[in-house]
Amino acid sequence: MYKRLRIVVPAVQVLAFVALPALKLAVHMRVLQVNYDPFRRVVLSVDYPIWTVFLAIAVLLARLMPALPGWLSVAVGAVLLAVLLLGIPLFWYLVVAEIEMRRHGKSMLRFSGWIKELLAVTVLLLFGAGAFIEAHRIWSIFFFGLPWHTLLSLPAACPGEFLSMLILSAWGVLFVALAIHDLITFLKGRAQGTTSAGSSSAPGPGTGT
Repeated sequence: MYKRLRIVVPAVQVLAFVALPALKLAVHMRVLQVNYDPFRRVVLSVDYPIWTVFLAIAVLLARLMPALPGWLSVAVGAVLLAVLLLGIPLFWYLVVAEIEMRRHGKSMLRFSGWIKELLAVTVLLLFGAGAFIEAHRIWSIFFFGLPWHTLLSLPAACPGEFLSMLILSAWGVLFVALAIHDLITFLKGRAQGTTSAGSSSAPGPGTGT
């Protein structure tokens, strides 16, 4: 099952991303009469971890590109787009692989050393915090100040924004839960290792000192 998911899930995510400009063009040419923004917001929310890294790199390059020649700026932009198109399937391939590994008690995000493990936990917490902040931003823009009796109608009134907020909140919960779980597992492993080392170093019965 996981072998198929490693192919299907990344392929679906790439198709959804490629469909964004195609849908925008169709709306611009009036081939379709639909609201493009909710679909775009949902797709970007699903790929939230990828966009976070991509935008961080894009902001850094945006500050450097004005000093570059015109042709080099175009080349850098093309490379950045290629990295994004390759990063989407790679990310979702690793997500499926990580799910499979965790079912067997393993993980690509767990390390034996303090520095690497704390760094991994910190990165997960930062991603989780960013997801919650973005979900709160959507709430503040579209839903803040609405009467409580209208909350049940939000999915029908603003389906794209509401779904995007739920997806980002789910990402936040997932990242925070993974960080806490991995930290607890790491601490338990260290404690068991210390206990085992202490037991093996203790003198046995009849052993002289």
